[in-house]
Amino acid sequence: MSNVEDLKRRVDPKLDEYATRINNEHAAIASAYKDAKAANHNIVKRAITAGDLLNLVKSGMEHGDWLQWLQTKCPDIKERTAQRYMKLAANKEKLNNKIKSDTMSDFADDEVAPDFTLASAFKLINDSGGGDGNPNIAYERAEKALINKLNKLDLSTAEASVSNTVEALNGELTKLKAAAFEKAKKAKAA
Repeated sequence: MSNVEDLKRRVDPKLDEYATRINNEHAAIASAYKDAKAANHNIVKRAITAGDLLNLVKSGMEHGDWLQWLQTKCPDIKERTAQRYMKLAANKEKLNNKIKSDTMSDFADDEVAPDFTLASAFKLINDSGGGDGNPNIAYERAEKALINKLNKLDLSTAEASVSNTVEALNGELTKLKAAAFEKAKKAKAA
């Protein structure tokens, strides 16, 4: 009896069935992944296109008119979503450069990597200083978060927390003033 025949006799016949099922699942995963990559690529490209159009519209409007226009003409698009699309469009070059440097991919200048999701695109431009890295926006978000947390505290804890936070902020403000004074003094001396 050959080794192959001996092996076949000892192996559970279900193993062939399992192997077939495993290979089928793997093929389905690979196919779904390929489809998802194509869909993600399309989603990011469309978000950038929408952002380009939103930026174009906003640039031609008087201050304060854009939001009303958006709410009237594009009622399904929330302001924050529109801002995120606009931010993607404004940072598409940075986005492409970052993707290229991270993946060493070769793709056209107006394209993003095909397996890139919308969430990863937002994260990438935020991590690379693309807008949400704006200290004013970060401060406003932190302020809102503090207020939300404050509203969940009992009165005495809230008072103590506010006092501690104001004290810490005043300390940082004093440091900022000192640094600005030193910078101005150095600039004047130069």
